[in-house]
Amino acid sequence: MSLNSFGCPISSEKEYRDGMEEERSDSTKLPGYDSSGLWFLASHFNHSCLPNASRSFIGNFMIIRAARDLVMDEELTMGYVSPGISGDECQKKLSHWGFKCDCKLCRTNRTIPKKRISLQHDLQTIFSTSVQWRTSLTLPQSALDKANRILNALEETYVSPAETQPRLPLFAPLLGLARVYANLNRPRDVITTAIKALLALGFDCSGPRVLRWGLLLHRVVETFLQLAQAYGAIGNNEHRDQGLRFARISYAMLVGESVTFDEVHPGGVPFWMG
Repeated sequence: MSLNSFGCPISSEKEYRDGMEEERSDSTKLPGYDSSGLWFLASHFNHSCLPNASRSFIGNFMIIRAARDLVMDEELTMGYVSPGISGDECQKKLSHWGFKCDCKLCRTNRTIPKKRISLQHDLQTIFSTSVQWRTSLTLPQSALDKANRILNALEETYVSPAETQPRLPLFAPLLGLARVYANLNRPRDVITTAIKALLALGFDCSGPRVLRWGLLLHRVVETFLQLAQAYGAIGNNEHRDQGLRFARISYAMLVGESVTFDEVHPGGVPFWMG
């Protein structure tokens, strides 16, 4: 029973909203579930660190959606653990199911270059020590220039393509910079930075249009909303509408439905702009 049941929220839509509220309040609360259940068919899914399916919950229902394009007869997989945790923590959690993951992503995460760790620390310091970031989600130009230099250096520490080794340490800082550029009324920089954030997760994009889906995280929705707002600001309404479309698709993949999208993101704007 303990190997085949799923921890679950009351609804994935509520979990999504709670995540936004926790970010607004800068909460350090650890994610967790108060309930669990057993879904017989879903219990047959094997684990992948780069899953091709996404699960969500609405009451007693588990909804499983493809998280990327699938080929005929491809096995469906889920992530047993949250993406982004350290390699050691990932293996520790997976040991509950009696196996050790030896995928390419896990193998590369076992030996993280010291330079990457140092650059991640330098990047976090820029945001954590900035009064402007904490009070108005902006940064001085000197900090922006430094952050971009560090991000470029951080990118160079990876060898494998992002499709097989997502650059998770790049995603959040890039999304943070996109917020800064949005608040500084620099929509073209928002577009460049938001697309880089998606590429870091293994997406392949033509503007806001997805050619290949990457690792699906909750904040991917915000990334597409950022693109929609920025394209709208420069008068490219076709790309604005595409950004909104893919934000809605991402939301449905994560939450299980798209009916509540307009209620959660009224006007199609990111939560921190609402």
